[in-house]
Amino acid sequence: MQSSRVIADLAGSRFITLAMLLFTLLLTIAPASSMTPSSTTLLKFDRLNTTSAGLAPLPSPYHHLAFSSSFSVFSPHSPALSYLITPNDLNCAPSAPNALLGSRAWEGGPGATFEIANATGLKAEGLEGHFTLEGMKMKGLDAPEPGTRIEILGYKVNGTTGKGDGEVLEWGVFFPAGFHDMFEVKIEEFSGVRWDGLWKVEMKADFGEDTGRADEGLDWEFCIDDLAIGFPKTKDKDALEGGDGEDRKQAVLGEGKVVELR
Repeated sequence: MQSSRVIADLAGSRFITLAMLLFTLLLTIAPASSMTPSSTTLLKFDRLNTTSAGLAPLPSPYHHLAFSSSFSVFSPHSPALSYLITPNDLNCAPSAPNALLGSRAWEGGPGATFEIANATGLKAEGLEGHFTLEGMKMKGLDAPEPGTRIEILGYKVNGTTGKGDGEVLEWGVFFPAGFHDMFEVKIEEFSGVRWDGLWKVEMKADFGEDTGRADEGLDWEFCIDDLAIGFPKTKDKDALEGGDGEDRKQAVLGEGKVVELR
Protein backbone atom coordinates (compact mmCIF):
# COMPACT_ATOMS: atom_id res chain seq x y z
CA MET A 1 0.00 0.00 0.00
CA GLN A 2 2.86 2.33 0.80
CA SER A 3 4.32 1.69 -2.62
CA SER A 4 0.98 2.51 -4.28
CA ARG A 5 0.78 5.76 -2.33
CA VAL A 6 4.28 6.77 -3.50
CA ILE A 7 3.30 6.05 -7.10
CA ALA A 8 0.12 8.08 -6.68
CA ASP A 9 2.09 10.98 -5.17
CA LEU A 10 4.57 10.86 -8.04
CA ALA A 11 1.73 10.83 -10.56
CA GLY A 12 0.16 13.85 -8.89
CA SER A 13 3.51 15.63 -8.84
CA ARG A 14 4.00 14.91 -12.52
CA PHE A 15 0.51 16.22 -13.27
CA ILE A 16 1.25 19.49 -11.49
CA THR A 17 4.62 19.78 -13.24
CA LEU A 18 3.07 19.17 -16.66
CA ALA A 19 0.34 21.70 -15.94
CA MET A 20 2.95 24.30 -14.99
CA LEU A 21 4.97 23.55 -18.12
CA LEU A 22 1.85 23.88 -20.27
CA PHE A 23 0.99 27.21 -18.66
CA THR A 24 4.55 28.47 -19.21
CA LEU A 25 4.44 27.32 -22.83
CA LEU A 26 1.19 29.18 -23.45
CA LEU A 27 2.74 32.35 -22.06
CA THR A 28 5.80 31.86 -24.25
CA ILE A 29 3.91 31.45 -27.51
CA ALA A 30 1.36 34.20 -26.84
CA PRO A 31 1.49 36.87 -29.59
CA ALA A 32 3.87 39.68 -28.65
CA SER A 33 1.47 42.25 -30.08
CA SER A 34 -1.00 41.55 -27.29
CA MET A 35 1.61 42.43 -24.68
CA THR A 36 3.26 45.49 -26.28
CA PRO A 37 1.89 48.82 -27.56
CA SER A 38 3.71 48.53 -30.89
CA SER A 39 5.16 46.05 -33.30
CA THR A 40 8.83 46.45 -34.26
CA THR A 41 10.13 44.94 -37.48
CA LEU A 42 13.84 44.46 -38.19
CA LEU A 43 14.28 44.39 -41.97
CA LYS A 44 17.35 42.44 -43.07
CA PHE A 45 16.32 41.81 -46.71
CA ASP A 46 18.03 38.40 -46.64
CA ARG A 47 15.07 36.33 -47.86
CA LEU A 48 14.78 38.33 -51.07
CA ASN A 49 16.26 36.69 -54.15
CA THR A 50 18.69 38.66 -56.29
CA THR A 51 19.31 38.00 -59.98
CA SER A 52 22.51 36.70 -61.54
CA ALA A 53 23.60 40.34 -61.64
CA GLY A 54 23.55 40.42 -57.82
CA LEU A 55 20.74 43.02 -57.75
CA ALA A 56 16.94 43.02 -57.56
CA PRO A 57 14.10 45.51 -57.01
CA LEU A 58 12.15 45.30 -53.78
CA PRO A 59 8.65 43.85 -53.88
CA SER A 60 5.83 46.21 -53.02
CA PRO A 61 4.57 46.19 -50.42
CA TYR A 62 7.45 44.86 -48.37
CA HIS A 63 6.52 44.60 -44.68
CA HIS A 64 3.89 47.35 -45.14
CA LEU A 65 6.38 49.65 -46.91
CA ALA A 66 6.87 50.73 -50.52
CA PHE A 67 10.51 51.35 -51.48
CA SER A 68 11.32 53.65 -54.40
CA SER A 69 13.29 52.39 -57.40
CA SER A 70 16.31 54.31 -56.05
CA PHE A 71 16.71 51.43 -53.59
CA SER A 72 17.84 48.00 -54.80
CA VAL A 73 18.46 44.76 -52.96
CA PHE A 74 22.02 43.62 -53.56
CA SER A 75 24.40 40.87 -52.45
CA PRO A 76 27.82 42.43 -51.76
CA HIS A 77 29.60 39.07 -52.18
CA SER A 78 28.13 38.43 -55.64
CA PRO A 79 30.96 38.09 -58.22
CA ALA A 80 28.77 39.96 -60.70
CA LEU A 81 29.12 43.12 -58.60
CA SER A 82 32.91 43.12 -58.44
CA TYR A 83 32.91 46.16 -60.77
CA LEU A 84 30.91 48.14 -58.21
CA ILE A 85 31.58 46.58 -54.80
CA THR A 86 35.19 46.66 -53.62
CA PRO A 87 36.50 44.34 -50.87
CA ASN A 88 36.07 47.28 -48.51
CA ASP A 89 32.31 47.22 -49.08
CA LEU A 90 31.68 43.53 -48.40
CA ASN A 91 30.67 44.66 -44.89
CA CYS A 92 27.55 46.37 -46.30
CA ALA A 93 25.48 43.33 -45.26
CA PRO A 94 26.18 42.69 -41.55
CA SER A 95 23.25 40.26 -41.64
CA ALA A 96 24.37 38.47 -44.81
CA PRO A 97 23.73 37.91 -47.63
CA ASN A 98 21.74 41.02 -48.62
CA ALA A 99 21.54 44.74 -47.97
CA LEU A 100 20.04 47.75 -49.73
CA LEU A 101 21.90 49.93 -52.21
CA GLY A 102 20.68 53.51 -52.43
CA SER A 103 21.34 56.54 -54.64
CA ARG A 104 19.49 59.32 -56.42
CA ALA A 105 17.92 58.53 -59.76
CA TRP A 106 19.56 61.68 -61.17
CA GLU A 107 21.78 64.46 -59.88
CA GLY A 108 19.78 66.93 -57.83
CA GLY A 109 16.75 64.64 -57.83
CA PRO A 110 14.92 63.25 -54.80
CA GLY A 111 16.65 60.75 -52.59
CA ALA A 112 15.84 57.08 -52.13
CA THR A 113 12.59 56.70 -50.18
CA PHE A 114 10.39 54.22 -48.38
CA GLU A 115 6.86 54.98 -47.25
CA ILE A 116 3.64 53.44 -45.99
CA ALA A 117 2.29 51.31 -48.82
CA ASN A 118 -1.30 50.94 -47.61
CA ALA A 119 -2.48 52.78 -44.50
CA THR A 120 -5.89 51.11 -44.71
CA GLY A 121 -4.26 47.67 -44.67
CA LEU A 122 -2.30 48.61 -41.56
CA LYS A 123 -5.43 49.75 -39.74
CA ALA A 124 -7.16 46.50 -40.69
CA GLU A 125 -4.40 44.71 -38.77
CA GLY A 126 -4.92 46.92 -35.70
CA LEU A 127 -1.97 49.20 -36.48
CA GLU A 128 -1.82 52.93 -37.08
CA GLY A 129 -1.31 54.20 -40.63
CA HIS A 130 2.19 55.46 -39.91
CA PHE A 131 5.48 54.18 -38.53
CA THR A 132 8.44 54.98 -36.27
CA LEU A 133 12.00 54.96 -37.57
CA GLU A 134 14.06 53.38 -34.81
CA GLY A 135 17.43 52.88 -36.47
CA MET A 136 19.56 51.24 -39.14
CA LYS A 137 23.12 50.49 -40.16
CA MET A 138 24.59 52.47 -43.06
CA LYS A 139 27.72 53.71 -44.82
CA GLY A 140 28.84 55.37 -48.03
CA LEU A 141 30.29 53.02 -50.62
CA ASP A 142 34.00 52.85 -51.39
CA ALA A 143 36.06 55.70 -49.91
CA PRO A 144 33.82 58.77 -49.64
CA GLU A 145 35.11 62.07 -50.95
CA PRO A 146 35.82 64.81 -48.37
CA GLY A 147 32.59 66.31 -47.11
CA THR A 148 30.37 63.31 -47.91
CA ARG A 149 27.15 63.54 -45.89
CA ILE A 150 24.33 61.05 -45.61
CA GLU A 151 21.07 62.80 -44.83
CA ILE A 152 17.85 61.25 -43.52
CA LEU A 153 14.50 63.06 -43.77
CA GLY A 154 11.40 61.90 -41.92
CA TYR A 155 8.01 63.11 -43.18
CA LYS A 156 5.34 63.13 -40.47
CA VAL A 157 1.65 62.64 -41.15
CA ASN A 158 -0.63 65.60 -40.74
CA GLY A 159 -3.34 64.89 -38.18
CA THR A 160 -5.93 66.77 -40.23
CA THR A 161 -5.18 66.08 -43.88
CA GLY A 162 -2.96 63.01 -43.61
CA LYS A 163 0.37 62.68 -45.40
CA GLY A 164 1.81 65.39 -47.57
CA ASP A 165 2.14 68.54 -45.50
CA GLY A 166 3.22 67.50 -42.03
CA GLU A 167 6.44 68.31 -40.16
CA VAL A 168 9.74 67.16 -41.69
CA LEU A 169 12.47 65.80 -39.41
CA GLU A 170 16.08 65.98 -40.55
CA TRP A 171 19.34 64.40 -39.42
CA GLY A 172 22.64 63.93 -41.21
CA VAL A 173 26.17 62.79 -40.57
CA PHE A 174 29.47 63.55 -42.31
CA PHE A 175 31.85 60.75 -43.22
CA PRO A 176 35.58 61.53 -43.44
CA ALA A 177 37.57 60.36 -46.46
CA GLY A 178 38.54 56.68 -46.36
CA PHE A 179 36.87 53.30 -46.01
CA HIS A 180 34.34 52.68 -43.26
CA ASP A 181 32.58 49.96 -41.30
CA MET A 182 28.80 49.98 -41.17
CA PHE A 183 27.68 52.75 -38.83
CA GLU A 184 24.78 52.04 -36.48
CA VAL A 185 22.34 54.94 -36.47
CA LYS A 186 20.40 55.40 -33.23
CA ILE A 187 18.16 58.04 -34.69
CA GLU A 188 16.37 59.25 -31.55
CA GLU A 189 19.57 59.40 -29.51
CA PHE A 190 21.56 61.16 -32.21
CA SER A 191 18.90 63.64 -33.35
CA GLY A 192 17.35 64.36 -29.97
CA VAL A 193 13.80 63.69 -31.18
CA ARG A 194 11.64 60.61 -31.56
CA TRP A 195 10.98 59.81 -35.23
CA ASP A 196 7.40 58.64 -34.93
CA GLY A 197 4.21 59.41 -36.82
CA LEU A 198 6.03 59.09 -40.17
CA TRP A 199 4.53 58.22 -43.53
CA LYS A 200 7.80 58.48 -45.49
CA VAL A 201 11.58 58.49 -45.04
CA GLU A 202 13.99 59.90 -47.62
CA MET A 203 17.74 59.21 -47.74
CA LYS A 204 20.45 60.79 -49.85
CA ALA A 205 24.22 61.08 -49.82
CA ASP A 206 26.13 64.05 -51.29
CA PHE A 207 29.82 64.81 -51.50
CA GLY A 208 31.82 67.96 -52.10
CA GLU A 209 30.00 70.07 -49.52
CA ASP A 210 32.03 72.81 -47.79
CA THR A 211 35.01 72.17 -50.08
CA GLY A 212 34.48 74.87 -52.70
CA ARG A 213 34.71 72.27 -55.46
CA ALA A 214 32.86 72.57 -58.75
CA ASP A 215 31.15 69.21 -58.15
CA GLU A 216 29.74 70.35 -54.81
CA GLY A 217 26.69 68.38 -53.74
CA LEU A 218 27.03 65.46 -56.19
CA ASP A 219 25.34 62.13 -55.44
CA TRP A 220 27.21 59.35 -53.64
CA GLU A 221 25.98 55.75 -53.38
CA PHE A 222 25.33 54.26 -49.95
CA CYS A 223 24.18 51.00 -48.40
CA ILE A 224 21.89 50.23 -45.45
CA ASP A 225 20.91 47.09 -43.54
CA ASP A 226 19.13 46.06 -40.34
CA LEU A 227 16.43 48.69 -40.76
CA ALA A 228 14.33 48.89 -37.56
CA ILE A 229 10.75 50.10 -38.06
CA GLY A 230 8.04 50.36 -35.40
CA PHE A 231 4.35 50.07 -36.25
CA PRO A 232 2.27 51.42 -33.33
CA LYS A 233 -0.98 49.70 -32.43
CA THR A 234 -4.19 51.61 -33.04
CA LYS A 235 -4.74 52.17 -29.31
CA ASP A 236 -1.26 53.66 -28.85
CA LYS A 237 -2.24 57.29 -28.26
CA ASP A 238 1.40 58.44 -28.08
CA ALA A 239 2.02 57.57 -31.73
CA LEU A 240 2.10 61.16 -32.93
CA GLU A 241 3.72 62.77 -29.90
CA GLY A 242 7.37 63.67 -30.47
CA GLY A 243 9.85 65.95 -28.77
CA ASP A 244 11.55 69.03 -30.19
CA GLY A 245 15.08 68.36 -31.39
CA GLU A 246 17.76 70.91 -32.20
CA ASP A 247 19.55 71.24 -35.54
CA ARG A 248 22.74 69.24 -35.14
CA LYS A 249 25.72 68.56 -37.39
CA GLN A 250 27.54 65.34 -36.60
CA ALA A 251 30.47 63.41 -38.00
CA VAL A 252 31.57 59.79 -37.76
CA LEU A 253 34.93 59.09 -36.17
CA GLY A 254 36.78 55.82 -35.76
CA GLU A 255 35.17 52.92 -33.89
CA GLY A 256 31.67 54.19 -34.70
CA LYS A 257 31.84 57.30 -32.50
CA VAL A 258 29.83 60.42 -33.33
CA VAL A 259 30.90 63.97 -32.50
CA GLU A 260 28.91 67.19 -32.59
CA LEU A 261 30.00 69.82 -35.13
CA ARG A 262 29.12 73.23 -33.77
